[in-house]
Amino acid sequence: MPKIVYKRGFTLFELIIVVFIIGLVYSVVTIGFNNLGKTAKLELHKIKPFLEKISDKRPLEFICYNDCRECSIFYNQKELEDIEVDLKLDSELEVFRIDKLGNFEKIDYGNRFINEKKDFQNVCLEFTLFKNSSSSKILVKNDEEYFIFPSYFGEVQRSFELDEAEKIFLDKDLYPSNRGDYYESF
Repeated sequence: MPKIVYKRGFTLFELIIVVFIIGLVYSVVTIGFNNLGKTAKLELHKIKPFLEKISDKRPLEFICYNDCRECSIFYNQKELEDIEVDLKLDSELEVFRIDKLGNFEKIDYGNRFINEKKDFQNVCLEFTLFKNSSSSKILVKNDEEYFIFPSYFGEVQRSFELDEAEKIFLDKDLYPSNRGDYYESF
């Protein structure tokens, strides 16, 4: 006698479980992609490339305040609210620039009023990226490491010795004088 084989389908309960699991996976992936890029966890030497990536040829200001616990990015004194920045620091920052006589001077930003919504207390870092991709030329000390932010093109350089950092900082002229210093030669 031949065996009778019954074909059985899924029960309604099994289908509900499968749809629930697919929905759960979809929501987790969607939330992950939506949050991607909204909070940027930056290291100090990656500030300039990060701003260049989001600038769209517009000037941006990167300001850290409240003893470097909070950082914001501004365009025309308006905060870019869709981007939160978490700057990873080892210690308090010391920021230097060159004065009119060519000597290093420590920058004391103090408190700063940006707009009617923002009044910064204890500003520790201001970095500006201009629309021509030039930027603030500063030397930043974080713990035992020095970061040299060039005015024009080039990457942020690191040094562990002050003398070497000052030499790198002063190596280029304040303004481009030789095309080969800032552009690839053809």
